[in-house]
Amino acid sequence: MGRPSRGLRGLRQIALLAQCVGLLTAVRASLRVLRLERTRRWTDRLIARRAPLAEPKGPSPEALARMVERATAVAPWGRHCLSRAITLEVLLGRRGRSAETQYGIARSSDGGIEAHAWVTCEGRVLLGGEELERFTVMTAPGRELD
Repeated sequence: MGRPSRGLRGLRQIALLAQCVGLLTAVRASLRVLRLERTRRWTDRLIARRAPLAEPKGPSPEALARMVERATAVAPWGRHCLSRAITLEVLLGRRGRSAETQYGIARSSDGGIEAHAWVTCEGRVLLGGEELERFTVMTAPGRELD
């Protein structure tokens, strides 16, 4: 079978964007209501049930990261770096990719504390990689540093 038609690829992109917006919305709501530890338990269960979304020729990790960024533009409540990072980790994990959300803190210019989250996959930072040298990596609840 040849390459999918342009229309079919377009439909797949729209479906993936809708999936990203829906998951981003659910993750953000879960973080607000259930907080991080319970949200991570829920998303870990989602990742464990990966078979339905495993596609041998599905989008690359970079394409998924770009789609999460596009979903952020559609869903303004998704601008939260932790929501975006967890969303991408779930999307990658459900497709059989080993990804990890990293957490860090840094001093802000006014002397306060600033937190940030980013995603690594296969040794590369895919999302949230701006100014990482400022941040000290932390362990999230229920997680251990290697």
